[in-house]
Parts: sequence; structure tokens; C-alpha cells
Amino acid sequence: MQKERVGFFGGSFNPPTNVHINLAKNLVKDKIVEKVIFVPVGDYYSKKDLIPANYRYTMLKLACNEIEFLEVEKIPLEKAVDMVLSGEIKDGKTQALVMRVAEMKRRGIIG
Repeated sequence: MQKERVGFFGGSFNPPTNVHINLAKNLVKDKIVEKVIFVPVGDYYSKKDLIPANYRYTMLKLACNEIEFLEVEKIPLEKAVDMVLSGEIKDGKTQALVMRVAEMKRRGIIG
């Protein structure tokens, strides 16, 4: 079975722009990846005038809302996997999702 090719697009997205969305769309259109998951940095990130993470997350969700191959995640994958393995994430559905994503063929995108 071939693994799904997923691009993880990390950044501050302060704010998310059409350039971010169009870059992700082009990566799918050009068959570089099958899906792009945006991973905005949290409030811990030290950047001048950083909009609160919950607003940046919501803006990305709205921008990706009707685009089937674009998703947004709140926490970086490595932290999520650590949380599953340590038992910190106890919900079975969430555990299964995190581990499924961890097993995908992933590519990082820096914008």
C-alpha cells in the first residue's frame, strides 16, 4: 500500500495570505503532495506583533474551509506523537489520527 504524500506547511501565518493558500494549492496541482496541512506556530513563538494563535488558526481554517485537500492543525506533529506515546492523549480517535499522520509520507514546506 502506497503512503499518502502529505506536505506540512509550518509558519507564523501572521496573517495567512492568498500566497500561502495558492502555494499549497499549486503543490497539490503539480502532484508534489496529495494534501497540505498548515501548522501555525503557537503563542510561544517570539515574533514582533504576532497575532494570537487562536486567531491565526481560525483565519487558516476559514481560508481552507471549502478546499478538500487543505487542512489546519493546532499542534506540531512531533508533540502530538509524544503526547500519544506518553498517554497524555487518551482519546482513541485522536490517538489513531495522530499515529496515521505520523506514518504518512511527509514533506515539510517552508514559506
